[in-house]
Amino acid sequence: MQRIAITLQQYAGYLLVIGLASVFYNPDARTVGWYAAGKTGLIALGASALLVFLCGVIAGKGKEAGGWVGLVLNFLLLSFCGYKAFSIARQVSDGTLADYKWYQATLFAVAFVFSVLTFIKLGTSLRRDKLA
Repeated sequence: MQRIAITLQQYAGYLLVIGLASVFYNPDARTVGWYAAGKTGLIALGASALLVFLCGVIAGKGKEAGGWVGLVLNFLLLSFCGYKAFSIARQVSDGTLADYKWYQATLFAVAFVFSVLTFIKLGTSLRRDKLA
């Protein structure tokens, strides 16, 4: 269970960093600084990071349910971030959205990649502990 707890807590850290990246870079002006429109990303990813971190704490205490709830949260984030990344990128490449939206698509794509890697690592860890 300790390996599962560490994986979930690392994933929570990744989510928080991506949320902070959405609020501290202004893609309109291409400057580093407070970007008020990105605070929804910080709120969403920060809340998700908090939930995933709590699942990691629960899993660290030896409760298997914390790992499985973390895996479900991970899958929800994986599916949402993948959908948003590809839909925004498609709209920007079609010309229906402004070019600065590439930054938003990139953030979703990075969250998607971290989610896929964590899903694989977490899923195999949960299965391995079950078979051991």
